[in-house]
Amino acid sequence: MAAVWTERAMEHDARVELAAVLQLAAAGRLRCSDKTKRPSATTVRTRGEIFTGGDFYEDEPVRAFAWPLLLHADCLTELSRGRMELTAPGCNLRGRLPPGGVAERGPRGRR
Repeated sequence: MAAVWTERAMEHDARVELAAVLQLAAAGRLRCSDKTKRPSATTVRTRGEIFTGGDFYEDEPVRAFAWPLLLHADCLTELSRGRMELTAPGCNLRGRLPPGGVAERGPRGRR
């Protein structure tokens, strides 16, 4: 049986998802483990519902799991008592996001 290949243009979706995930972090609705820094199962499950077109795999929430990690790795959020909170660069980016677009960013969250 041949593998089925599906191509998805994700640039627009990523812009919309970034804005949505930054908004969730600002509202204190992204929870992660203080020890492992990984998103909680509830965060992954419920955040997966906001993504356009579902996830890449039906039974594996790749995008919902990855977004909190990406925000944290790029110094846009920090953990405080199990909740991801926006840092100054995260707040700055959130305020500068044009509708459906992403502002230019430098390395490691700097502008």
